[in-house]
Amino acid sequence: MAKNLLELNLSINDEVIGFVEKEPGKTEIESYGEVRLPKGAIKNGYIKEPTILLEKLTSILKSFKIRANTVRWVLNEQNAILREIEIQKADLEKLTVQEYVLSQVGKTIHFPFESPIFNHFIKVAKDDSIIVTLFILDEQMLQDYVDVFDRLKIKEMTYEIPALSLWRLYYVSDEKEEADMTGSIVAPSLVKRNENGEVEEEEEDDDDFYEEDLEDGLMIATVYDTLLSLTIFDKKFPVFSMMEDIEKPEYLYDTIDTYVSRISNYYKFNKNQGKKEVTKVVIYNFTTKVTDAMLNEEMNKRIVGVDFEVFDLGKKSKYYKRLLPTGCYIPLAASFYK
Repeated sequence: MAKNLLELNLSINDEVIGFVEKEPGKTEIESYGEVRLPKGAIKNGYIKEPTILLEKLTSILKSFKIRANTVRWVLNEQNAILREIEIQKADLEKLTVQEYVLSQVGKTIHFPFESPIFNHFIKVAKDDSIIVTLFILDEQMLQDYVDVFDRLKIKEMTYEIPALSLWRLYYVSDEKEEADMTGSIVAPSLVKRNENGEVEEEEEDDDDFYEEDLEDGLMIATVYDTLLSLTIFDKKFPVFSMMEDIEKPEYLYDTIDTYVSRISNYYKFNKNQGKKEVTKVVIYNFTTKVTDAMLNEEMNKRIVGVDFEVFDLGKKSKYYKRLLPTGCYIPLAASFYK
């Protein structure tokens, strides 16, 4: 495979760096693996020891002979915020959406970061207004990673949240031929930064291939050892997300049940006035505490009135010689964006 067609997909959390090198949209993997991080090197997604992170990434690139000109980096769950707002078209007569949002920061729009950076996607255009999804993150946190990536001579970086990657992985059907995967599922990325370090807006993609097969009310539930992340999608757009700490391992099942039920009700009654509901819950198990079988058995006892599945990560490995390490599945999912 030509090296210039390959892209490095990275997932970095507090414990592990997972990576997959492959051509976007294709199934064949050039290299993959996961590397443990020492405790405290990264905390809640924020780099505390940049030298250690640089050393680990440098080792990955050298060991696997990776030329990482382009990197798709999946952010830590806790470092990105999703928000949906409605903007009157009259307010956009002389301003772009980006300019309007910036003009309202600290007035009608409030972000939790001192120096926020964001991208937007237009979800719905009405006669008099548009509904916009904002992806917001801390620019200082982002810059800390950019500094590390710059030292690796990475020219172009794209960032997104795990839920977007896992949403794609759910829709990449095992029955499709490899060639059919490319371009079949389109979902927005978070932020793209070019080789000059400038943030670029993603172009709106008019490709609605398979759009009729996409669901409203699909909930992606991602379970980690100490964190539960829930994101609801309408078609290809994430419309609601939240995170909840899992305080103790013995609270795992009840925490999932409680918040799946609570957020399903919020989506149905508060957000959609009873006109829409969660149609399916897809659970990704990234815990070290319970197996998929254990999680499926317990959720069968608890989740009622809605279809759910514990996603079988192993079934994606039929394309590969052996089962991928758990830390590779989010970067693998990210690679199916084209």
